Amino acid sequence: MTNTLNERLRKARHILGLSAREMAEQVGLGGRSSWERYERGENEPKASVLIHLSSVGINPVWLLSGRGNPVPTTNANKSQDALDSPLLQKIISELENCLLHEKKTITPEIKALIIKESYLVISQNNEMHSPQNITNIICSMVRVRTL
Repeated sequence: MTNTLNERLRKARHILGLSAREMAEQVGLGGRSSWERYERGENEPKASVLIHLSSVGINPVWLLSGRGNPVPTTNANKSQDALDSPLLQKIISELENCLLHEKKTITPEIKALIIKESYLVISQNNEMHSPQNITNIICSMVRVRTL
């Protein structure tokens, strides 16, 4: 069972059949040790890493939450796991901006939870898609989760 983000990152690398060095190169990290720190849970992956994994076939719902299959295998799974990628990118980017602005750090698990919860709220209400609403939602969740 892959309960934590770092475990899912390791599994994603194995699914793609890559060494830690190859994975680091693919996602634009400095070297093998950078990727290994993600797998050990010492560092949190940036939005660009999560987006890259999604673009090469890793299911972003599974990667962020552990739900579903790591790689959608059928059209039924794809439609069930389909995400609004531009919205997800905005949410992840805004989360990173908010964390920098607020000067806060959070665990990968809390980061995944904020992304998941905010995605569910925003995707179910078209009025929430404005950049200001996304910023407000994300920063509010960061403040609540870091009390």
